[in-house]
Amino acid sequence: MTGNVKRFGALNKDSRAWLDFSMNKLPKCPHCGTDYDIDEHGAWELYDENFNDDLTCDECNMTFSVSVQAIYRFSTDCQEADIEFEDPTE
Repeated sequence: MTGNVKRFGALNKDSRAWLDFSMNKLPKCPHCGTDYDIDEHGAWELYDENFNDDLTCDECNMTFSVSVQAIYRFSTDCQEADIEFEDPTE
């Protein structure tokens, strides 16, 4: 498929196309628009917010860079019933 794919073609297909390539669960090739499957490639290093490397798309065989944004959410709503509460005002 490499011969028919324009460099950054999917990313630049129209003025709002970039929205499809931002903040996704999987990296998306900016050349052909194919999702890069992290599980399939065993590319667990992509879950490191310091990841700084290029990937090669299996579909079009072109490379592209990826930036990682990590979002952390913490929950404390489920607590053991036998945990003693210490009143900080006492």
